[in-house]
Amino acid sequence: MSTRTQASLQHPQATEFHARPFSAEEMRGLLSSEGGPCVSLYLNPHKGASNAAPNRFEALITQAEKLITQENRASRVTHFLEPLRAVSNPEFWRHAPHGLAFFLSPTRSVYYRLPIEVEDRVIVADNFHLRPLMEYVQDNQRFYLLVLSEQHVSFFKGSMSGLAPVPVPGMHSTLVDALGTEDHERQTASHQSSRGGRYVVFGGAGHSDKSRDEDMARFYRTVDAALWRILREDNAPMVLAGSERDVHVYERISRYPHLTHEHVHGNHQKALASDLHKLAMPVIAGEQRAKEQRIVELWNQEVSPNRALDEIRAIAQYAVQGRVRHLMIERGTMMFGQMDPATGALRLHKEQSDAHDDDVLDEIAEAVLMRGGEVCSLEKGRMPTRSPIAATLRW
Repeated sequence: MSTRTQASLQHPQATEFHARPFSAEEMRGLLSSEGGPCVSLYLNPHKGASNAAPNRFEALITQAEKLITQENRASRVTHFLEPLRAVSNPEFWRHAPHGLAFFLSPTRSVYYRLPIEVEDRVIVADNFHLRPLMEYVQDNQRFYLLVLSEQHVSFFKGSMSGLAPVPVPGMHSTLVDALGTEDHERQTASHQSSRGGRYVVFGGAGHSDKSRDEDMARFYRTVDAALWRILREDNAPMVLAGSERDVHVYERISRYPHLTHEHVHGNHQKALASDLHKLAMPVIAGEQRAKEQRIVELWNQEVSPNRALDEIRAIAQYAVQGRVRHLMIERGTMMFGQMDPATGALRLHKEQSDAHDDDVLDEIAEAVLMRGGEVCSLEKGRMPTRSPIAATLRW
């Protein structure tokens, strides 16, 4: 049934591991593995006693060794796994992050330092096991934050790890810069702030709320135009931070279709990036949870017209056909076996039996991602069915 490659150590492999910053682009590279054996090893260095991580790491390597030795000479397997063992030294464990993910194949050796905890796990198969990284990408959604005020506009990109300022070519940071002092003074009086600072406070008799809103709209259109030039192909959510008035005006004129439903209200023009990040993360978490709920509701709506299903063998076949639109997988559940990459036919086992068995839920998820579908990991109580897998179809 299977068209998978056989375990082979004939190809030259890299001789040492290299740490790389993880990103969605990195995961796409791991999806296109070159054939097995592919070792995927996840470790939580801070689980248990402070000095237990090296021993647990070695135990996972030993598990991988037993699986690969079933089809290869022991001496070749020892040589193949040497780059993994070479990583382990006191200095490495002294600076270990919350989570580690190692990937070793005959042509690839890379590891990622993750800011999240992961379950200790080792999988040997014909491609890499990526479900923990899929969940990390889902939870660590990138986003943008735009801080709004007449006196100062600033733009950040963010993730679970924090915020980083982003320079935007051609974007004016203040209303005066955008509209010009002379043009603005024809419509309103201005004076310096009481502290003699560089900010201008606008006011004066005859300057109505309507004309002020018009000025703000003109200013924010210039901001939106500058952002549109760099974000028109983007789809990351954007949080607005500012007074209710600033946020309302910007929402009304913005062309960016991915503004969040909730925003951070208040005067934040002098706030630290770390404080802004704390305020933005609940908004992003709410957006992600709402998105997941929409996928669940869609499944419930489509299940009657046979546009949604929860039978794993059928889902696997639809996945390789590119028909799966949304895939939901229960977090923490694994089902071992093999999936034919051409037909999606499954052979299921109670546990990992050799160096070709993988978590078939991971296999199906990878097939969906490679064909442009969306994968969503949900806790058991949020799954729309008792099955650990459910899907909506494109047609």
